[in-house]
Amino acid sequence: MKKLRIIFPFVEAGFGHIMTERSICDAFEKKYGDYFEIVRSDFFKESGEEVLIRFEESMAREVRTYNRSPFYAGMTIFLMNFFGTRLVSRFVMRQTTKGAFEASVRHMEELDPDI
Repeated sequence: MKKLRIIFPFVEAGFGHIMTERSICDAFEKKYGDYFEIVRSDFFKESGEEVLIRFEESMAREVRTYNRSPFYAGMTIFLMNFFGTRLVSRFVMRQTTKGAFEASVRHMEELDPDI
């Protein structure tokens, strides 16, 4: 029987959350590694597509801006809650870094995850 392929996409946004995700992935792999194919993905860098690398860098810049400006951070969180993270994420990917959305979909298809 084929193991389900689970992707853990690591994204650098400049706030240290990767350490938490690594810990979760380590624990998941230790407990369920015999049952699932675990793939650690440096999602926006590993394909080498410049548009994805630029998008990840823009996310890290945004996080630094949030940290310096509580008003900006609050407005951003309000907008994400008001419009929903899915809609806001699509808008940001399509409008801030042209081609990032399409490139990320292509890369996800290359990774071919089940989960």
